[in-house]
Amino acid sequence: MKNFFTDIKRSLSDWQWYKEIAAGQHKQKVTYILGLSLIISLVFSIAFTVSLYTYIIPESRNFINNELPADLIITIKSGELSINQPTPYRFQIPAGTEKEQAKDKVNFIVIDPSAEALLDATNKYETFVFATKDTVIMENKLGETRAYPVKDFPDSVVSRESINHFIDSVSPYAWIVPILTFIFLTIFNFIGILISVLISGFLLWIVFKISSRKVRFADAFALCMYAYTFIFIFKIILVIFRFRDFGVFSSIFLTVLIATLIIFIPRSHHIEISYHDQTK
Repeated sequence: MKNFFTDIKRSLSDWQWYKEIAAGQHKQKVTYILGLSLIISLVFSIAFTVSLYTYIIPESRNFINNELPADLIITIKSGELSINQPTPYRFQIPAGTEKEQAKDKVNFIVIDPSAEALLDATNKYETFVFATKDTVIMENKLGETRAYPVKDFPDSVVSRESINHFIDSVSPYAWIVPILTFIFLTIFNFIGILISVLISGFLLWIVFKISSRKVRFADAFALCMYAYTFIFIFKIILVIFRFRDFGVFSSIFLTVLIATLIIFIPRSHHIEISYHDQTK
């Protein structure tokens, strides 16, 4: 573990070390990617856990108690949906929702058991979800509309009381979610970083080929693996401050760019590195 953190420090500060890697003077340690995956997954899981207990669960309770009428009851039984309120019944999008999320919609859900199930109902009622007696029509963020038969839904009763009861029953087990999230993210991040670094290494190897530098693909891969440390730091900052991630393609491009700049811009004009001659 000590060597792992030493590699992080050198990846961020030791330009000469990168040049030695390009010269084939160091062995590649793919376990470094696993270490990065574990850390970024841990940071995200901690941030998610804090959000779960301080925001998600409390805000869910507040939303249910403030937005749902105490006497509202929605029933699904024997493949039919009914509601004990005048229809069409509208659940409006909460005030303060960003326009990008709301798009041109005013409502989140509209329920009208007596209405006809038409695919354009989401536009007509300015809603993301429109429910009739036997059909639920949903529009996703891409504007695609899907219809789902109510008969495929289990019999249930939805009310303020039932939802609060559900939240109370699952809250004691909420700690399981961050653990499962950590395990999933570690696997996902490891595979994602490995693929990104492989692609980055291949692109960097092409750059070396074009520039007539004799660098093996394995060494180009190692260069990008350690250059990815900068991307790793950026991602942690984005998680901590709740910014949007810059995506896979941006990660690959920045990794190649950083590795290229480190190798091709010398810190000193007196540094001379001899690369492996692949022709031997």
